[in-house]
This record gives sequence, structure tokens and C-alpha cells, in this order.
Amino acid sequence: MWWGLALMSYGQNPFEVIARTDGLRLRLWVLFSPSAFVQYPNFCQAEYQVEVLLLRARGVAYHLQRHFRGLSTPQEEPLGPNYLFWDLPKLPEVETYQVIVWDVVRQRVFYEKGDWQSAQREWQVSFFPVGKGLSRAELAAEQLCFYRVAPGFYLVQAALYQGETTVPELTRYLSIEEHRLTVYATGKWDTLRLRWRSEGLPKGAYLVGLFFYREEQLLYQALYPVRLR
Repeated sequence: MWWGLALMSYGQNPFEVIARTDGLRLRLWVLFSPSAFVQYPNFCQAEYQVEVLLLRARGVAYHLQRHFRGLSTPQEEPLGPNYLFWDLPKLPEVETYQVIVWDVVRQRVFYEKGDWQSAQREWQVSFFPVGKGLSRAELAAEQLCFYRVAPGFYLVQAALYQGETTVPELTRYLSIEEHRLTVYATGKWDTLRLRWRSEGLPKGAYLVGLFFYREEQLLYQALYPVRLR
């Protein structure tokens, strides 16, 4: 490890971990939120030392270290990649991961752990805006979707819903745009690009819906909350 401190987490983590496996490969993203970058007059910046441990019953399968430096505008728009990514061969019995992030500027340590069981489910989906940075919570005109379903052809319906607050703590979502397309799923990780007419939409809460049909039967569905800043 790069530091000799007692391992602690100070409040909410400034990063998000996404762990995925397709049986042969381990894929790990660490996404860093521009909202946690240190603010300067004309830009925001972060500097992290990142350590990743992939563990199995008999010990450490992988020990990874990487340095990250990120930049964004004062409006939290990334000026470069805001993530780290590892694509590794899957070793037998890899069970858990640990991610340790040392914030060089603030002199703080953040920590997250998890397992690969959730990454081995048949149906999974993640959305990212297409651009310099990645964020699973942001609506963009072009959205990249990673998904894994059983192999075969599907009719896919993609929908964008706008949030409409009616009473405190209750939001009703209204459909404002839909697309239908046919895809062939490989059974491994596939990608899908969705384009929305987001120009002119008000800031606020939205949902992205993704529905997979076969012979009019709904087999998989996901509703994904996003925000337009």
C-alpha cells in the first residue's frame, strides 16, 4: 500500500465501483465524481492514489495500483476521463474485491468492498453518457448501455421518462420519447447506443427504461434514474 494510515472512510465515497464478469473476464470500473473534485477559481481537480485487491479464499488473486488525476469545469463537466478500468482474466475462486482510494489533496482515505456474485446474474444493465467522462447518474443526448441477457434476437423498447413532482417525496414519471429496435444478444456483454432529443429539456429527474421482448413476451426490463444538470 502507498500509505501507512489506519484505514477509514470519511463520509460518502467520492467514487463508485462497477464490477462485472462474463465467466471468462473480470471487468472493474472505478468512477470518480466531479462533484467531489477540489474547486479552484476556473476549474476543479482531483488527485487520487488507487489500490485494488481482488481476493479469493487462498489469498490475493490480483493486486492493482494506479494513480488518477481528474479535471472538470466548475459546472462539474469532465475535461477528460473520470474513471479507471481494468479488464483481467478470471482466475478460479475470485470472490471479493476491495478498492482503497487515497485523496492526495484532502489527505483522506476512502474504502469500498464487494463481491462478484451480483456480477454473475443473468440480467444486468448499466448506462453511461457518451463523452469524455462516465457517470451512471447523468442524462446525455447519447447514452451508452452495457447489457447482458440470454443469447438470441430481441425486440428492444427504449424509453425516456420525465419526472414530475406532484407532492413532497413523490415523483410521477411521464413518457416523453420512445425507440424500438431489434438486437441480437451474444449472451456476453453487449452494447447499445441510445440517442435522445435532450436539447431544450428542463433540468431535473428522468428515468431511462429498457425492455427486451421476444414474441411479445417481456423477458427483461430495467428502469434507470438519471438527472439532467
